Amino acid sequence: MKLEVDRLTIRLTGHAATDARRLAELVGDGLAAAATRGLRDAGTVKTTVASRTGEPLEATASRIVDAMVGALPRSS
Repeated sequence: MKLEVDRLTIRLTGHAATDARRLAELVGDGLAAAATRGLRDAGTVKTTVASRTGEPLEATASRIVDAMVGALPRSS
């Protein structure tokens, strides 16, 4: 399956723009590496992941990827 992300919007309040860009890169890398076997086209996927004070960007990215992959429909 080809996973295509047309647009990824991340709102990261209280952080520098460089942190938001880095988080977007980490999420993109995580999605590229995620197991996508059996996933179907979802059209639009929207998820919310609450921030955790002091959490490293890598951990936040991992939680976002998990939430997004979990929101994608699977083939039966």
